[in-house]
Amino acid sequence: MDKSLYAQKFQALYDTNPFVHLLGITIDEVGQGTVKNHLVVRDDLINMDGRMHGGVLISLVDNACGVCGRTMGDIVVTQSITTNLMHNIPVGDTAYARARMLHRGRTTDVMEVTATTSDGTTLCETIATMFVVGHDERFAHLWDDEEATMNGK
Repeated sequence: MDKSLYAQKFQALYDTNPFVHLLGITIDEVGQGTVKNHLVVRDDLINMDGRMHGGVLISLVDNACGVCGRTMGDIVVTQSITTNLMHNIPVGDTAYARARMLHRGRTTDVMEVTATTSDGTTLCETIATMFVVGHDERFAHLWDDEEATMNGK
């Protein structure tokens, strides 16, 4: 399956989340245990100094973790999220978050996320532990066909 079709499949699911829809988060890329998403900083997402509110950035990162878990078929919710904020961005710029699975367990998944600006400036680095609260069979075996193809089966 074309990788852009994977991103579209996940975007369709996450478009049903009112909070994600409100923030305007778009899923750009998905892979087995990886995701990249973004949002454009709008006037209604800024703090009183005209920069993206830190809570918006954390929400982008948290969403990346949720999608990352779902790429493995895990339905996850946040247990803990530790973020080191480094920079901020103004209205009109785009924030990107790239998450990757560090550990997939029976009851928790651990992800690492780096968020950047469109020019590559690091906004934050995050480690998140997510509770596994269920499994989504629509995505649990998404990569099986790809692995079989790579292994000549």
